Amino acid sequence: MDIVTDITNSIYVTGYFNKVLNFGDTTITGIGNEDIFVASFLDNGTFNWAKMAGSLGVSDIGYGISTDNSTNIYIAGYYGQKAFFDTDTLPADGGKNIFLVNIDINAEGGTASTAQDHICLSESTTISLAGYYGMIQWQSSPYGLNNWTDISGENAPNLVVTPNDTTDYRAFLTSDPFQPDSSNTITIYVYELPQASISGDTTICEGNSANLKIELTGDNPWYLEYSDGVDTFSIPGINSSPYFITVNPLSATTYYLVTVGDVHGCNGTVSGTATVNVDEQPVANAGVGGDECDFDFVLNATASVGTGTWTKTAGSGKVVFAPNANAPNATVTVDAYDTYQFTWTELNGTCIDNASVTVNFYEQPVANAGSGGDECDPDFVLNATASVGTGTWTKTAGSGNAVFAPNANTPNATVTVDAYDTYQFTWTELNGTCTDNASVTVNFYEQPAANAGPGGDECDLDFALQATPSVGTGTWTKTSGPGTATFTPNENDPNATVTVSAYGTCEFTWTEVNGACSDNDAVTVNFYEQPVADAGVGGDECDLDYALHATPSAGTGTWTKTLGPGTASFTPDAGTPNALVTVDAYGSYEFTWTEVNGTCSDDSTITVNFYEPPVADAGQDVSLCSGEESKLNASGGIFYSWNPATGLSDPGISNPIASPIATTTYFVTVTDNNGCENFDELTVVVHKQPIANAGPDQELDYIFETTMEAELSSLESGEWSVVSGSGKFGNKNSPVSMVTGLSLGENIFIWKVTNEVCPEAADEVKITVSDFLVPSVITPNGDNKNDYFVVRGIGNFDSSELIVFNRWGAEIYKNENYKNDWDGRDHNGNELPDDTYFFILNIKNVRVIKGYVVIKR
Repeated sequence: MDIVTDITNSIYVTGYFNKVLNFGDTTITGIGNEDIFVASFLDNGTFNWAKMAGSLGVSDIGYGISTDNSTNIYIAGYYGQKAFFDTDTLPADGGKNIFLVNIDINAEGGTASTAQDHICLSESTTISLAGYYGMIQWQSSPYGLNNWTDISGENAPNLVVTPNDTTDYRAFLTSDPFQPDSSNTITIYVYELPQASISGDTTICEGNSANLKIELTGDNPWYLEYSDGVDTFSIPGINSSPYFITVNPLSATTYYLVTVGDVHGCNGTVSGTATVNVDEQPVANAGVGGDECDFDFVLNATASVGTGTWTKTAGSGKVVFAPNANAPNATVTVDAYDTYQFTWTELNGTCIDNASVTVNFYEQPVANAGSGGDECDPDFVLNATASVGTGTWTKTAGSGNAVFAPNANTPNATVTVDAYDTYQFTWTELNGTCTDNASVTVNFYEQPAANAGPGGDECDLDFALQATPSVGTGTWTKTSGPGTATFTPNENDPNATVTVSAYGTCEFTWTEVNGACSDNDAVTVNFYEQPVADAGVGGDECDLDYALHATPSAGTGTWTKTLGPGTASFTPDAGTPNALVTVDAYGSYEFTWTEVNGTCSDDSTITVNFYEPPVADAGQDVSLCSGEESKLNASGGIFYSWNPATGLSDPGISNPIASPIATTTYFVTVTDNNGCENFDELTVVVHKQPIANAGPDQELDYIFETTMEAELSSLESGEWSVVSGSGKFGNKNSPVSMVTGLSLGENIFIWKVTNEVCPEAADEVKITVSDFLVPSVITPNGDNKNDYFVVRGIGNFDSSELIVFNRWGAEIYKNENYKNDWDGRDHNGNELPDDTYFFILNIKNVRVIKGYVVIKR
């Protein structure tokens, strides 16, 4: 047992173990009682690898171990029986046998790792290697290209790198002269440093803000710090470029960037400045406005800083400022009367302020009250002509009170007084501080109110009028209507009787005149002619409809049912003299024709008897076999008439004998004691004697089902049954039914046909099922006669297997899909000699047939 280190400070141990030896998660298992082991550990004591050797003997022991400068490993010891060292075997001469062995150990790449695989440009990181064996040579490659280059002088387990771009690294291990190996690849990702620049020199007005522009590069979001020379401000989470910051300095200020960082935590470079200058804010004071009765006004602004300017900001006319628009106390002249707004605007650099005044320029009014007049009621429409300003009406003379509508400021207002008299009204116009007035005189007279009384309806040509007089003189006139009118005793009598010369609607007007004032009222009188109703004649009807036939006179006529058991409807309507009346119950009815002309009416009545038609019944349809006869039996009346008469014993009675030679439909007309008719029909169907045809006989080769081939005409039904043998029908009433379950040999079936009228017909069919026919001799001599072993019937099945044996039981032929194609040859296609052979024919899922066959060529 021994321990040693090599030039890499790796540790090696040798000795022996019994059955099983564990190194952490690694286990080695012996083949004898005591076996040799060699184990390797890294310089930090971490287990690296282990091997075993030994024999089936009792005791195999490793006593000594050594290495050289090439990291070769040598062990020495003894073993009992034949020993196994990896794939090599050492013989044994009995007792204890001494060995000296050189162990081949391939290099092992181990595991490379780093605590930081993402770094910023110019930063460094360390890659460490563990679990390796052999000499280390670190290598690098551009990211993802596998173009490996040795890193000069880097042979230690820890590698410090400062890449400028993303780079792959690995450790390459050698153990000369054995197999080299490499570690896993470590990728160090390098982030470009962010950059930021500021710009945006500008000038703002005092109290306003400015937007400064920040241009950023690199990976967002960015972190930014900027300064105004006094304070430093930070902005995290910037996601886009350019980015704008808003500043509002109180005086001129220069801004610059302090630092910029990106999402990876990399700090970059900053550049640029932005200077914001601040202008003083002016405070405008436009002074006060006022009222003017001409076109000139002296403005009175108070100047602060910057340059001030007057402008017109409201008003309809043009303006001129004297001596100029920049004078705070300029005189403004307008060319149109209106309310104006003048604005004093002061501008100082980027700063501006303004204030406004309002000046009213008024025109001198000239009042015009229009003209007065006479009025027949308490209302008068005044007609002043407005000039400028606001006008107002007032009553300046008259005994009553006055009201102006819609108001006293309307030039054309309607004035209403409460007493008839002579009045004076004055129109006063006020425009600013300017005023003027004018007056008119109006005479108000009482207006007569005509009342013609009520009109009415008359069934003759005379009507008593009844007007109610008010003031002045009244007169009756006919103002519309046919013919002429006469008023008795005269047309000035409020209660005169008017007589017209023609029927119709007339309008009569009562007109009252009081001085220059008048009024009228009209009444309407309807003069109607008296109607004379004529309903025509009634009658008898054998259904529920009757054609009425009234003769119309004057006015509007209407049919109504005035007596009868049911309800009645009139077509096209009840106002038609010749309407068709329909009732819903049989019986005796009265129908009245009423004519109305204005308030005058007359009516006339007729009687109509509605009889129910007889219920004709020809009897049930009849089915006959050809050559037979049947007695018909109609009912429902007292007189009968059959049509056609062909095939009937007497077409004029209710129960004739029918014997047609072909199917015939008979119509019977039935008449009752009211003379009402109705009809019915029946059909006598004549059937031919059916003929049964069960189809042709069938012969089947070991098939136990088939399709029947019987015949069946229309209007007939058929049925299959078994006479002998066996069979089951899929549809026993179908002429082409599938029959299954047939027996070997003869199966006889009967097909019976009927039309349910004539005698039944029948026919038999025979279906013979043959067994498999197996030949006992074949003569395969090429003459096309009995050359093949043909088993009749197997062609109806999916799969059959044929095996042929010679007389000694040796299999000489086999076909798992036999198709009647064996011609006396063996497996290799050689002709078999004439002899007796034995076979097994397996018809899959059907039957197995065993027997012999003689080949005779």
